[in-house]
Amino acid sequence: MYVLRLMRQFAFGNPISRVVATPRSSPTHEVIAVARQVAVRSIINSFGKLSFEHQAVALDQLKAHHEQSRSEKIAELKLHMAELGHQARKVGRPQAKIKVGSSPLKKANGLSKRRGKRSVVKPKYRDAKTGNTWSGRGRMASWLKAKQKAGEKIEKYLVA
Repeated sequence: MYVLRLMRQFAFGNPISRVVATPRSSPTHEVIAVARQVAVRSIINSFGKLSFEHQAVALDQLKAHHEQSRSEKIAELKLHMAELGHQARKVGRPQAKIKVGSSPLKKANGLSKRRGKRSVVKPKYRDAKTGNTWSGRGRMASWLKAKQKAGEKIEKYLVA
């Protein structure tokens, strides 16, 4: 309960910014940011002094309070959006829809899914004795790497 009270007092109430701000001037964003940093530091210090059991209880209370205030804020924003004539959308990434009358592989954003396999690349290196090949792309083939470590030149295995 102590941590929750500190959170309300410092982070949300901003007593430091109220002290700095006079009736004629409004606090700047920097003053508010510094005030929140100081508040967070004091909360962290106080939280560190609590026992593990008290920390667990305080975290549960903070989570519950956060979820409650978050759901209240979401409801408030949805109400304001409805007043403005906007509908609330689902949370998450929108799924691409398939256009009517188009290819089943073509999406609404104009991109299409890849069809089939990639083309086979001709080998650039070949071992005549074993028949092992490597296209020269990606990581070097283990058989060629072993030959290179043995001191052989890999140009010897180039396909003409």
